[in-house]
Amino acid sequence: MNKIGFTFSGILVITGIITLLKTTIINLVMPQIGRAAFQCAMAGSYTPNEYHIDFIVINIVAVCLIVIGVVLGYIFYRKETGK
Repeated sequence: MNKIGFTFSGILVITGIITLLKTTIINLVMPQIGRAAFQCAMAGSYTPNEYHIDFIVINIVAVCLIVIGVVLGYIFYRKETGK
């Protein structure tokens, strides 16, 4: 039974890491897409800050998923090897 818990804790960690990677990629790509759209429209002025998305809550949840997954994985691993 602890093997199932260990597997799901690994899934939590992987989910958190993938979420952090996705939000980082979006924050890197959106200003470049905004600049391209600005150049096509040729109107107004371009500032990268207008295309920055705030992912602070999502990043905090992702870090919590990683920490919880690591702690639960350690607990399940210790229970399995303690037998």
